[in-house]
Amino acid sequence: MQADETQCNQVAGANVNLLNASKHGREKYQKVFDARKRRLRGLWERNGTFYGQLTVTNLDNGAKTVRRVRLEDKDGQPVTTTPQAVAILSKLKVQREDDTLKITPKHTHTLSEYGKTYIARLQQLSSAAGNGKRPGSIRLEKTLLKSLGTNLGNRRLREITPGMNGVSKNGSPQVLIIMRRPLFSYQKTQPVT
Repeated sequence: MQADETQCNQVAGANVNLLNASKHGREKYQKVFDARKRRLRGLWERNGTFYGQLTVTNLDNGAKTVRRVRLEDKDGQPVTTTPQAVAILSKLKVQREDDTLKITPKHTHTLSEYGKTYIARLQQLSSAAGNGKRPGSIRLEKTLLKSLGTNLGNRRLREITPGMNGVSKNGSPQVLIIMRRPLFSYQKTQPVT
């Protein structure tokens, strides 16, 4: 062994599989190329599924938006090859030109809809397993959701951001903090003068 070479360096140079190397960038949309390595415009791949990128017009307000649509065969199964994806994307483009393309917009729940399912799930977990939240905590979260529902209940969850200010019935500001699962609210204290 030479002076600048250590046992650790020898192991690193050998056949070492990095466990996270195969997972890197898997959730990103990847450009799709044909057999001659030319870029196929409007065609994307993510996790082995092909997506077509189309500009569609919203029928309600006439605004044009760019959407990525999962490309599926007649049975509703995602296509697996590039030629199939190109054929289905061209069919979607023809349907778009004929105004027969129906793409349903994504539906995000409102705060009041989410609150109902959240409380129902909490009650189900606490009664079934016995190790859920205490009944007092569930009551507190119900009242917080009800008070937030008066001002923010009709807003979609994607529109609500951390630190968004709502105003309670008595006029005091509330700060809403939404995490993935729990929903909290607390009163801002007024500075003492």
